[in-house]
Amino acid sequence: MQSELNLRLIGEIKADTDVAVDGLRHPLDFESLTNSFLSSFQLLYIDSPPKERFERLNRLGRYVDLSSFDASDSHPVEQQIESLRGVAAVVVPNDRSLQDFYVALDELLQGIRKVGQT
Repeated sequence: MQSELNLRLIGEIKADTDVAVDGLRHPLDFESLTNSFLSSFQLLYIDSPPKERFERLNRLGRYVDLSSFDASDSHPVEQQIESLRGVAAVVVPNDRSLQDFYVALDELLQGIRKVGQT
């Protein structure tokens, strides 16, 4: 099913547009996007410590306690995410405030756009 989902996703992306795809979890996701018509595809690996993720998601009411977060975080669908770190164009740390993260991400994206324009 993952291949089919990736084909559907790629079919929705228009050429020469900026698109952010959230939730890549499998090497097949990376391979599908890399081998598609999206020649400028770049994977940004967002690295956020589990404690920080739990605290943010807990504030949003997603998890009532750490054990429910841990159960979700260790679900089989989440097990291959770490393998994407090695194929990422950039690993972006997300261990500061969200405002600081957004500023750093905006700067990174501007740099990627400039490189793509040359």
